[in-house]
Amino acid sequence: MKRKSRGQAMVEFALIFPMIVLTLFMVIDLGFYVYGWATVQFSARRGAEQAARMQPREIKDAAGYQNATYFDTDPCLGEIYREAGRNGALSTATAILPSNIYVTFHGGTTDTAPITSAASNPKKIGNVVQVRVNKIFKPLTPLSKLFFGGRDFEFNAVSRRTIIANGPGYPMVTNGNNYNRCVKS
Repeated sequence: MKRKSRGQAMVEFALIFPMIVLTLFMVIDLGFYVYGWATVQFSARRGAEQAARMQPREIKDAAGYQNATYFDTDPCLGEIYREAGRNGALSTATAILPSNIYVTFHGGTTDTAPITSAASNPKKIGNVVQVRVNKIFKPLTPLSKLFFGGRDFEFNAVSRRTIIANGPGYPMVTNGNNYNRCVKS
């Protein structure tokens, strides 16, 4: 009788084990998906809060700050990128880079088109600064290809803050530059 039940248990285990592994991998990928979403949301919020306190010096191109090419030349933009990138990334693959962050100014809370001219004073009090973070995460397990069709997890987050002051109580910006270099006079 013992031999029969031992063989039956092995067959039952062989049938149920793939479902256990599948469930485990699904939980891992779901957790990574939630982690990626939270990371991008948190980064956008931190970047927008920093941008509302310390706006970049001027608009650099037609769509506002479209990319990270001005990261080193504008200390305030560098601070925005550093603050948004401070998210406790697990690895370099999950880190938010300056190329994932877009900063634009808007005329008000309902204005969807960014201000594209420095002549219209985008940094005046009452305007809105928007930080958008786009990041693609690769799934952790190979089984996600089965469920998601081989697609990566793409996250987009937008955070907007109203500019309430053009000068925080920050005496220093990176590299010893003071805050006056961040405000266009």
